[in-house]
Amino acid sequence: MSEDSTGETTEDIAFGGGVTLVGTSFGKAAKFGLNVVLGQVLGPSYYGAYTVLYGVVSLLTDVSLFGMRDGLVRFLPKYDTGENTRDSEVLVLSLGVTLGLSSATALLLYFSAPDVAALLLDDLQVVREVRVFALAIPLYAIVLWGAAVAKGAEFTGYYTLVQHIIFPGLQLVLISVLLTVGFELWGAVYGFLLACFGGVLSVSYIVVKCTPEFQFPERFHVTKPLLSYSAVMLLVGLSAILLSQTDKLMLAFFTDESGIVGVYTAASLLAAQLSIVLASLNAAFAPRISSLYTRDRTRDLSEYYRTVTRWAITITIPPFILLVTFPEDFLVIFGDEFASGQLPLVILSAGYMTNIATGPAGTFLRMTDGHRVEFAIVAFTVASNLLLNAVLIPKYGAVGAAIATGVSIGGSNVVRTGIIRGRFEFTPYSRPVFKPLLAGGIVGILGLWIQRFYEVQGPLAASSVALPLCLVYGGIVVVLGLEPNDKEVLKSLYRRLIDG
Repeated sequence: MSEDSTGETTEDIAFGGGVTLVGTSFGKAAKFGLNVVLGQVLGPSYYGAYTVLYGVVSLLTDVSLFGMRDGLVRFLPKYDTGENTRDSEVLVLSLGVTLGLSSATALLLYFSAPDVAALLLDDLQVVREVRVFALAIPLYAIVLWGAAVAKGAEFTGYYTLVQHIIFPGLQLVLISVLLTVGFELWGAVYGFLLACFGGVLSVSYIVVKCTPEFQFPERFHVTKPLLSYSAVMLLVGLSAILLSQTDKLMLAFFTDESGIVGVYTAASLLAAQLSIVLASLNAAFAPRISSLYTRDRTRDLSEYYRTVTRWAITITIPPFILLVTFPEDFLVIFGDEFASGQLPLVILSAGYMTNIATGPAGTFLRMTDGHRVEFAIVAFTVASNLLLNAVLIPKYGAVGAAIATGVSIGGSNVVRTGIIRGRFEFTPYSRPVFKPLLAGGIVGILGLWIQRFYEVQGPLAASSVALPLCLVYGGIVVVLGLEPNDKEVLKSLYRRLIDG
């Protein structure tokens, strides 16, 4: 790869990933803040009940969308030629499918609420909450549909506004207010319903802004290709949601206490924050890797892949060290009762770090004609995760769920990396990746020494230790030497900041 090509490539990764990171940070912070509020106010038992019911609603809403979020992103740009109304056909058909399926799903959950409450929570007192969640399904589906319209119409700003700012912000504010005045679990569920109402109002305005040339179609020509594509993406989406919710739902099924689910959910939420950097880099990585693959620029593809992996590892190592060194001190953010989740937090963090250490392998496969292989891997991962949870939870409880999920998350990307190596004859690693690993090893030992010989209690104390540890880590990385493309990116970002 030429020097100019390298600079352009790495600058695009950094800037694109940075923009995405900034755009999604508010949403991540709002969701995390909401879960902290729920944990603090509701306690482990009711917090666990809320997360289980929310997981059910998320799964049913994804079924109701029938893969149309991906279908909109795929077909709106394809038919946006100004010469026909097929983009309008996509809008009407996707909305009709979403409204029909979400309404039917909501009715099914509403009338089966007693059975759901008994099966998952062993508590008939939450039937009312299940039914309120059921009423929210059509509204929630419309919010996600509207965000997908903005994304498919290439109004990224509107998409980010709805998906990562307005809707998460409404949930945080409304649920917090209702909890503050004493409504507890009932208030949390009603707050979600009200946030969905607000989200529908916002997406209604945004969809109109994003589709100024909409014309109601007289006939539909896109029914078969849209439904065929969306059906496949539904399976992929369901597999991903099942993978993210299986541990919590099966823990609720095999245990009698929703408090265990609440503690485990807090640990899972903290560990999941480790993936933020890789997810942000992936957003910038996906279109570029597709372009390089199409032009058969294998050498540039290899460099791109290794750069993203190295940056993801370098940036994620410090928070990983903090979570595994001071797990109890971060868990008490949710409340003192959540401190018992420290072992699941350590196990899950190790699983996520393994996933990050193998780089953006899933995105790489999807963007290089490996989407069928990717679906097979996801399906196998879901099946193995179900089996591992079924075997380990009855014996080890929350720790068993963490082992099952950590192995599934980490192991699937190891398999992807092997497949990529077989197809392209390169791996996501190069010599420079050992610099952050060495720095992380040194700082990890230092963190364990501090944890053993000094009393660190609570998130504030752990945060006060975090800053010097991160400075030491960064100093070691700099002393070991930055790569030429790292220096070029830093210079470029500095120029962009100076230029406004």
